Amino acid sequence: RVVFTGSIPGISRSEAQKAAKLLGAKATPTSVSKSTNIVVVGEKGGKKWEQAQSFGIPVMTAEEFTSLVEEILPTK
Repeated sequence: RVVFTGSIPGISRSEAQKAAKLLGAKATPTSVSKSTNIVVVGEKGGKKWEQAQSFGIPVMTAEEFTSLVEEILPTK
């Protein structure tokens, strides 16, 4: 379960969710819970980031996510 918070430069939220699923995410819910596996934090990520920290959920920056997507799912 991958949750996104804030904006991710160069990719829309729906594209990011689709990419996460292609990378193996079973779901991309819109809220953080104890069953969330990772939170991707983009520009102006706020409350969801704080929730992830309080639950001890790993956090990935938007840059790390887009690099991973580009590495594993090249566009060309």
